[in-house]
Amino acid sequence: MKRILFTIPFILFGTLGNAQDIDLDEVEKKIKPKMFAHAPEAKVLSLHDAISQGLRLNNQEKIRSYRKGLIELNWKDAFEGFWFPQLNLTVNTSGHHVQSIYSNENETVLSETPAGFVGLEFEDYTVFNWGRDYLEYLNQKATYIRENQILKEQRRDLRFKIIDKYFNLSLLKQIRLIKKSQLRHTSFIYKLSKEKLSLGRINKQALLQGKEEFLRAHQEFQDINAQVATTEQDLATLLGDDLSTTYTLTNQLKFSPLNIQKDETITLAQQRSPQLRQANVELANANRSFEKNLKDNLPLPKFTVRLGAYRHSFSNQGSQDSFTTYGNENDVEVAASINMKWRIFGSGGFLNSREREREYFNKRIAEIEFTEAKRDVKVAILTFHKQISHLEKKVEAAEARLKNARVLFDATLDRYISGQTSFPDVSLALDSLINTQEAYEEAKYEHLAQKLNLANLAGVDDFPGEKFDNLVMK
Repeated sequence: MKRILFTIPFILFGTLGNAQDIDLDEVEKKIKPKMFAHAPEAKVLSLHDAISQGLRLNNQEKIRSYRKGLIELNWKDAFEGFWFPQLNLTVNTSGHHVQSIYSNENETVLSETPAGFVGLEFEDYTVFNWGRDYLEYLNQKATYIRENQILKEQRRDLRFKIIDKYFNLSLLKQIRLIKKSQLRHTSFIYKLSKEKLSLGRINKQALLQGKEEFLRAHQEFQDINAQVATTEQDLATLLGDDLSTTYTLTNQLKFSPLNIQKDETITLAQQRSPQLRQANVELANANRSFEKNLKDNLPLPKFTVRLGAYRHSFSNQGSQDSFTTYGNENDVEVAASINMKWRIFGSGGFLNSREREREYFNKRIAEIEFTEAKRDVKVAILTFHKQISHLEKKVEAAEARLKNARVLFDATLDRYISGQTSFPDVSLALDSLINTQEAYEEAKYEHLAQKLNLANLAGVDDFPGEKFDNLVMK
């Protein structure tokens, strides 16, 4: 490739005519430093290395590791708060004398000996509460499970983003090679046009057309360079690299048709789709919240056991140990109590009716959203399958067209060299070749992108019998 690039300026400089022509001398002086500028050392990167590094060093993934710790702490509190009695270590002292600021001998001063107690105290333990506490516990448990699922889904989404961005960069680098080839072809055609003009076989208009093609090719080459730089920054962000990092990719995308049917995908999505999982959890929680609200509005007794407290008391009179439950007694008993309040007028409505209506509306909203989520997921799956099928046919057509475009360009160029065809014909053949090469590479990438979207929607890391990590050509 270096040999090809170095031949471009020499071909152009060696074929330029007098100053009256609109030549490319000045253009070439500007192009040359840019094309042959020293590039920073690129990081060699395979798809497997990119995924491994991204899952370790991505900043959002680091945050998720701490978020998981918070989720676990909250769940431990909910679990132990529901199932086990709460045992507290308490220390309590009354005020005692430390230092006098102002003293009146006629008034009683604080004791210099502290008085208080150190104790182990059990909070009241609920034995039976008509399922109200249990409904709240089930909501907390469902939320805990869903939060852990979300972390896994976000990790999978990061993996898919890395795969997508890796092959997007690979696509742009392939297009850059295509643009370099276009630049080489247009340079050769311009040289040939110069020779034909000197022999009087073409007019000056054909020469200017050749120059225009070269300048257009150079502009498109610079445009694709800018896109490559932007995509490398995006990939560096995902991988946790410095944003100035450039990459040399060792893998290219291998086209592989989708091998799963629509019905199979829908079955997977019903069990694993993030959208359905979220809607299902919200529906279940809303149902339980509504049921709990109904029970909260009834005068149902709460049965508790006061396990009491063991205290070591101390004062200037001495110290003593005691165990008490209710008052000064030490009997362990089950107590039933009712603590209810109904609003007659004011916020909350008559007999707390607004609270009940609010929970009912939330329940109905959750039911509708769940039904809508099921429909949306099914429609999206059918749409993705249709798009993927279309792209597979597009790839096959582009591959066949590419073979024909190469043969057409070679034949047209040979005829142009021998003077048997005109410049517009060779320009048209070259445009057809370049456009077909780009369309083929873009169709392969778009096919992969839609497969990743489908897998993300279905909630799977890979499709059965196909791993995205293995869709590579070295």
